[in-house]
Amino acid sequence: MGAGGIGFYLLNSARVMQFDVVTFIICLILATVLLVEGLSVWTRSVIR
Repeated sequence: MGAGGIGFYLLNSARVMQFDVVTFIICLILATVLLVEGLSVWTRSVIR
């Protein structure tokens, strides 16, 4: 990770057993990846 310190917050939250924060961060990362992937697929379909 490392872009903006997300990994720091994730590891720190896991270390102090704040699993609600860990779950939120993982869901946020997943949503971001899916959004960027969807945008990429859409852009490729428009260009072709």
